[in-house]
Amino acid sequence: MRTLTLPLLCAALSTLAHASEVAAARPEAEAASPATAPLQVGDAASSALLPEIWIRGERVKAFEPGVTYLIALWNTSGSHSYAPGYNIERAMRRYRGDSRIKPVVVLLMDESSPEKLSARLARPSQQTPFPIAHATAGSPSEALYARLFNPADAGKRDRKTGLIVRDGRIIWTGDVSDLTHHTLTPLLAPDFNLETHAKNQAERGKRTRELIKLLMNELPEAEKAKDDARVQSILRTVESEPDLERFVYTRLRDTKCGMAMEKGDLAGAVAEMRLLSDKYPDDAGTQSWVHKVVAGTEELYKPGLDLCAVASERMTRIPEVDNASAWWQMVAKYRLELGDKKAALAALENALKTGAPYKRLEAMKKAAN
Repeated sequence: MRTLTLPLLCAALSTLAHASEVAAARPEAEAASPATAPLQVGDAASSALLPEIWIRGERVKAFEPGVTYLIALWNTSGSHSYAPGYNIERAMRRYRGDSRIKPVVVLLMDESSPEKLSARLARPSQQTPFPIAHATAGSPSEALYARLFNPADAGKRDRKTGLIVRDGRIIWTGDVSDLTHHTLTPLLAPDFNLETHAKNQAERGKRTRELIKLLMNELPEAEKAKDDARVQSILRTVESEPDLERFVYTRLRDTKCGMAMEKGDLAGAVAEMRLLSDKYPDDAGTQSWVHKVVAGTEELYKPGLDLCAVASERMTRIPEVDNASAWWQMVAKYRLELGDKKAALAALENALKTGAPYKRLEAMKKAAN
């Protein structure tokens, strides 16, 4: 079971790689012409990042100090029906009404006529709460964004589809679809400083790589050699590390859960997963992972029923989660199996209230009034 967290390693290493990019500018960028050099973290935020043409919402005329601007690039060409800014919609749910962050959608590489573009954006499916600007063909904005976005990168994991600006500088670039509150929240701090942030990220990244090596390389070797003293030493080292990166903490709990299972200590295995669930109660990835491990492991299912219910209910309260109704149904199932009919009924009522039919009914009632 301990191998199940390996897919999460890609996300962890991606974060570490970004920290390295922030900490040191690329040598080739230094020799490139300022007009053609790739946009990167630390660059001054040119006013050309704000196009002249604004199609919808309040125009952003300049970057205000202390405000974090999330700029998502969007292309309306093609047959997709998603609304502009759909790629940041989930990430922004947690920050609705938060004046510290301002999201902006910039239409890029769009050759539609003004009439055609206007007709498309008028469709119900194209409505979005974010201001929309248009970097038209041949404009300074289009030329600037061309240094960030490369169509050839479409489909690649490391493609860049947006950037973040704070205090007159670019402080993040990457695929905005991957943004989470773990990345965004530190960038909103009143005392945010790019150099300090980069240094801390680089130092933490270096230590995280060391801890990953301990857990994923040296620990298995010690187990294979039946060196229990070394095994326990590694676990103590990782456990005592302050402010563990989320992936490492998950890997630690997962490892200890697997060890407990090997000893037949099912209660101890569930306790490790509960520690993980309690550590990050508002993180969807963590709660869905805990649920998957416990509900999907036959030996842990019955002793972990309450934890399955807890993790499922936590999923219903996380802003980024879309299918709250399905998770409430899972809560009802587990509570019923635990013999708590009252809690199961309450969960089913919540499942109905968070379901699409009920939401449509409420919207119709509101429109009628």
